[in-house]
Parts: sequence; structure tokens; C-alpha cells
Amino acid sequence: MAERSSPDSSLLARVIAADGIGTYIFEVRDILRGSLLAERTIAASVGYHAHIVSLAWSEDSRVVTATIDRDFADYNMAFDLGIERTDAYPDR
Repeated sequence: MAERSSPDSSLLARVIAADGIGTYIFEVRDILRGSLLAERTIAASVGYHAHIVSLAWSEDSRVVTATIDRDFADYNMAFDLGIERTDAYPDR
């Protein structure tokens, strides 16, 4: 559905279809290792057109927002996914 790398190019956020109409998996992976860092299930009701999903990162690459347009930009739904940086990844 949608994917976007973080501003520092170390992470990849993506939204992929899950079971059920309007249900998606929203995840963030480490690009180099491929490891899953965060994940949540998100859902949006069916609107007037097929869902349009976009992703936007915060400048510090700690939060990514998935926005689902389901009604010609009216009543968009937004979901945040935060990434906790640890000592294992001091640069992140």
C-alpha cells in the first residue's frame, strides 16, 4: 500500500493490507538488519473511494504517521507509530 524510508535512511515504514476490508499492518523495520522494530494494526472504514495511504516521518526519525484518505481528503484518519532508540542503536 505505502512505504517510506526515514529522513536518516536507517528505517523503513510501511503499511500493508491485512485480513479484512480496511485493515492494515503498520510497521517499521531497520533497513540494514531487516528487523521489525514496531508494529500495530490500523483500520479505517470504507469511504467514497479506495483508501489512499501516505506516510510522513518526524525530522528526528522517531515517529512516523500513516494517513488514510477515505473521503476525498475529508475525515482523514491518522495513526502514529513511535520508535524508541536504544543503546544498541545509539545513532538512532
